[in-house]
Amino acid sequence: VVALRQLGYTVAARGQGAAVDAVQPGSAADRAGIKKGDLIVAVNGQAVETADQLMQVISAFPPGTGVIVRLKPNNSDAERDLSVTLGTRSDQPGKALLGVTPITYRPTFDFPVQVGIDSKGIIGPSAGLVLTLSIMQALSPSDITHGHNIAATGTIDLQGNVGPIGDVADKVIAAEGHGEYFLVPKADVQAAKQTASRIQVIETDTLQQATDFLQGLH
Repeated sequence: VVALRQLGYTVAARGQGAAVDAVQPGSAADRAGIKKGDLIVAVNGQAVETADQLMQVISAFPPGTGVIVRLKPNNSDAERDLSVTLGTRSDQPGKALLGVTPITYRPTFDFPVQVGIDSKGIIGPSAGLVLTLSIMQALSPSDITHGHNIAATGTIDLQGNVGPIGDVADKVIAAEGHGEYFLVPKADVQAAKQTASRIQVIETDTLQQATDFLQGLH
């Protein structure tokens, strides 16, 4: 999903609602009694399938608007309606704020191209960044590495954020002698640099940062 979107493809997302991953203390959601783990399925009768859709629906209202949020409380299939008076976004005073961090529940995606990944022998999520870059390489009209040997590690989420991994020292040792640059998440950079002797360690917190670095190579 992240690789294709980075390349400009449209990847439509669907889901079964917006699950509440966190609630901002003192926010409209907090005052209304929305809890972490609740599943929001509609606002004012408009169905909500994804986290992005929830944010779009809420941002369309002016601050102070009263809305009806339909949700399934955590660990319950029974739906209930809550009356919520929306707050104000601090960064965009003209837009409303519910005050939750949502994630799409059971997401599915409509891919514009067929992608297959052979993950045999890969354990854990630390190959997220390198698999993302590999998909971009396969679909790009030109070599995104500009002929350089690139190693990379890090988890990746749907927003393109690169997260920490384990055993970075072992990964550095494996990459040395094969790669010129090693893209490493911020949390692991110091340990990676302490181990590296030949390969250059590059701090990489997002896919965009990795892409910008690669574009700067000659």
